[in-house]
Amino acid sequence: VLGFKGKMMSVWKWVALLLIIALTTFVFVYVFMNVFMASESLAEKDRKTYSLQLQRAADYLKANFNEDLKLVCESPDTAEFARTYWLVADNLYASYALKPYYPEIAQEISMQLRNVWGYREDALHGILFNHKRVPSPACITVQVTVEDRWPAYIVKTEKATNKRLDIRDYADRLCYKALIEAFHGNHSQAEHYFRKAVKLWDGKGLADRVYQKEGYYETYKLAMLYYTAKVLGKLDRLKFREKLLSIIFRLQADNGGFYTRYVWSEHGPKPLPGATTNTETTSLVIIALTYTPESLKARQSWPTWLHIAILTTVTFIVSILTVKRLKWRKIPFFSVKNLPIGW
Repeated sequence: VLGFKGKMMSVWKWVALLLIIALTTFVFVYVFMNVFMASESLAEKDRKTYSLQLQRAADYLKANFNEDLKLVCESPDTAEFARTYWLVADNLYASYALKPYYPEIAQEISMQLRNVWGYREDALHGILFNHKRVPSPACITVQVTVEDRWPAYIVKTEKATNKRLDIRDYADRLCYKALIEAFHGNHSQAEHYFRKAVKLWDGKGLADRVYQKEGYYETYKLAMLYYTAKVLGKLDRLKFREKLLSIIFRLQADNGGFYTRYVWSEHGPKPLPGATTNTETTSLVIIALTYTPESLKARQSWPTWLHIAILTTVTFIVSILTVKRLKWRKIPFFSVKNLPIGW
């Protein structure tokens, strides 16, 4: 009987130890998920907060979709822009922006770009989507006319050159560079360029070289910074995140599109006189809040489980050491030779 009771006491000691391990692991995992997955939660929160505005933006793109050309025009705000179609960047971005809202149209645009116009992953705009052929460093692009049927329509695009992109003091280019480094696994360099872009924030917008020279801010750069922060998992480090988003959505027009250029008035941001809404900026705003590169999602999933496994192992070791410190080692059952099978 005494032997049986002794064994039962030993079993209960093991049960207690396992409970300690389970509870400690739960705490570690809970803290990990809250600290390291903060950006994902903030992104989801922001997407829900602005869901109606994002839907209006998607409707804007849909309304400007040409059923014959299978492309979205530059802007409906002027007769010239309503007949102008950019393959890159407008329709490349629109093909991603429309996926969550109008996937059929998004697919039509994507097929048109590749099968009809021969689009291949370029060395600048494809950075947003982690296209495999994106090199480091990025290259500048030049604007070219692909097809001119004016006054019916004109199709244009941007093509990459071999000239390196000057990223100094340009907010959007710093974001491009940060994304390139992140997608190539150079995380410290990615954070370096991200911090440089963040420093351009002056409380009203990103006061980069364009602002210093022209005197206006650009909405799409705010969207680029938000997207970069999300991809890098740094949204929680973007302390002015809420104000940035507030500025972006105050620049949404009644037609659902977003103005690209804006100035600051006593009442806050307002479109630059003569500014128009356009497909590129509107698509970038949608992408910033709704899209995450698939390859990055795959890379983000396994480190989470790896961290949990490491934490569990560390927790087990700490628990054993704690038990010994409490002098549980006096119980014979805890000797190595008496450990249960499998330990």
